[in-house]
Amino acid sequence: MGDTPSMNWLAKVAACKVMSMIPGGATPQPVAPDRVKVEQRLAIGMQYLESLEKLGAAGRLKAGAHFDFGCGSHPAIPLLYYALGCDRQFLFDPTPSLDESQLDATIAIFLEIITDPAWPHSEKIRRLPEHKPGCQLMEHLDAMGMTCVTLCDGKFTGTDAKIDVATSTRVLRHIDINELKASLESIHASLRKGGYFMATVRLEDEFVDIDPDISRYNHLRYSPWVWEKLINSRTMSHNRLRPRDYRELLENAGLCIERFDTGEPAPADLEELRNIRVHPCFAHYPPEELGARFLTFAARKV
Repeated sequence: MGDTPSMNWLAKVAACKVMSMIPGGATPQPVAPDRVKVEQRLAIGMQYLESLEKLGAAGRLKAGAHFDFGCGSHPAIPLLYYALGCDRQFLFDPTPSLDESQLDATIAIFLEIITDPAWPHSEKIRRLPEHKPGCQLMEHLDAMGMTCVTLCDGKFTGTDAKIDVATSTRVLRHIDINELKASLESIHASLRKGGYFMATVRLEDEFVDIDPDISRYNHLRYSPWVWEKLINSRTMSHNRLRPRDYRELLENAGLCIERFDTGEPAPADLEELRNIRVHPCFAHYPPEELGARFLTFAARKV
């Protein structure tokens, strides 16, 4: 993983750029859920709940309204919170991709996981979602107290109540900084006083999952111009924000940060970072912040 991008990486970047230029080419294509992805989402969903328990606010989730910002095509976390007893949930996606077949497949995998005797949180489950193949999407969601909402003029439409807990899982890094600023302000406006916004953000290079030959810090090599004009695209978007940038955006949106964890980069991470020619535009970040591979936070509306 040196300082020279692989031909495979260059080909993928070019393909994403071309797809973004084709009308409809950047529209998310249906991807069948798999057990690994659903298990990962369920683990994150339980981490949100555990954080709320530590903050003495678990009741806000179970008895209030939950908002999933960027639920995607595999709504495992809303299914989990329904099973835990949450009766009102709002689902939002900047680029909607959920359909009947994906919901049906996700429920099937979800039921398989949480009814497995080895699943460690079975005692918390209060009810199970029905597996109803062929049911219309909105009808199926409505039966579980879930509503899809849209964003219009800075406000989420379709929410009939203030939100007690909002979550966002591995979505924020895909949003342009100006759109992210507006989205956080909209989330703040939707929250009830004392409500929480919780998120996980992966900070590694967007392409590392599909090209193991590049470094997890490959995206830090490029100038803003090169990144935005030649690499970044609607199909494969990554804003390259670092933890302090997210902290500033949250605080500017009016949210009070209760928990903010980036984890300490391992020695191997810092060594990998040293092998990358980081662009001077990132010079004001210390290595420990540049080397952070994830961010989790809980912020409250005061």
